[in-house]
Amino acid sequence: MSDPREALARIRALLAAAPEDTAYTPRPVLTEPELLAWEAAHGLTLPDEYRLFLREIGDGGTMPGAYCDFVLDPLAEVRGGRSAATPFPVTTDRLRERLRRLKSEGHPADGVLFPELVPYWEDDQPPGCLVFGQYPSSDALFLVACGDLRGSVWCAVCRGIPETDPSGEPFGFLAWFADALSDLRREVP
Repeated sequence: MSDPREALARIRALLAAAPEDTAYTPRPVLTEPELLAWEAAHGLTLPDEYRLFLREIGDGGTMPGAYCDFVLDPLAEVRGGRSAATPFPVTTDRLRERLRRLKSEGHPADGVLFPELVPYWEDDQPPGCLVFGQYPSSDALFLVACGDLRGSVWCAVCRGIPETDPSGEPFGFLAWFADALSDLRREVP
């Protein structure tokens, strides 16, 4: 994962350069005591990059989209707090194996890369993650909070796919957010 300070600098530059009518508007930041209180109430330490985002950029926010807005929920509204301390069902080894197979076999006809996640979405969401927002397509975004993929960002499209950098490595929260902001700015008419 990338250097958090570099990602924060890139995020700040993107926020400063955005036209006001299409900019991501963060909510006020959270304080360390507020973060500690949430973590104590949920029995979970938030991934470092997400904590840094909440303390230095904002407690969620929105960006206007052509169809739907890009939304990051405030921490008080994220889903999954009660099951987020349980390990996420996909491991790093499983992710790497699946991405290797994807290169040789292509995408499955149904688009589902991790069938083991399907039953969880039928009930609510997989354990070990926090659903924290949505893309303008209304696809939910979730952060792995427990397990060896802790700190990686996933999209709920096709029952769960990792957000990856160009080399195929899972994005940490800050690099993902900077990349998403950059991509979404290009899509605004």
